[in-house]
Amino acid sequence: MPRSKGSERKNRISSVVGRTDGQVNQLVFHVDAVGRVSFGNVMKDVYHEVSIERYKGEKITSRLPHESEFMEFSQENIIKSNFDYFFAIDTNTKYFNGIKLSIVVIVQFWRESNHNGDTIWNSKFFQAIEVVNVKGENPENLGWALAIERLEAFFSGRVPRILLVVDSDLSNLKKYNLRERAFFDGKFLLPAHIKFAYASSDKRNDGLLNFMISSADRIGNEIFLNIESGKIARNSEFIESPYYEGYRIFEPK
Repeated sequence: MPRSKGSERKNRISSVVGRTDGQVNQLVFHVDAVGRVSFGNVMKDVYHEVSIERYKGEKITSRLPHESEFMEFSQENIIKSNFDYFFAIDTNTKYFNGIKLSIVVIVQFWRESNHNGDTIWNSKFFQAIEVVNVKGENPENLGWALAIERLEAFFSGRVPRILLVVDSDLSNLKKYNLRERAFFDGKFLLPAHIKFAYASSDKRNDGLLNFMISSADRIGNEIFLNIESGKIARNSEFIESPYYEGYRIFEPK
């Protein structure tokens, strides 16, 4: 069956990007037999990026930070070699009778081998946070701060390498990861053992990161449907906070 006009899959460009640390006279890099890239220069802000060619300009669908010696074009291999725990955080915001509700969903992912020895990715709903009438800044960035607070409490003093996949504020994520800019309220710096990755939630099948953020987005929409239908009671408790007027946690059952 022929595809309708505009339905063709657009070309994806997979890139390895890095920035030299200080002035250099030459750029040295090596590519080994399996396609791994290593740099002879001291580099910072190294990442893997997937983008789509469009007539109106390039669209970035994912960006994954990288810190190990070898840079690869496989998202799965990069995640495996650079991080110990993997989470997606997505915040959805809707209005109900003049009340602004934001649902922050945290989903955890991990790798396993099946009976054939193939690698598979599993996930579980970790927690969700509902905040009522977010004040001031974008609810997404507040959601990150609240999610990181919950994760730090969960790991209780341990500092594993954590990847957080998010779907907004792409232009600032590099500075957040380098701890050059606070990601919320001018004072919330990203902990050194945590890094943000970006993925577009509307491109679920584009790659592993897109699958992760889409999974969190789907759960957030399900929670909203349950609130709308009355399966989940509305939060009527007022909380005095500089950031919101209501707060509650949804735990997995």
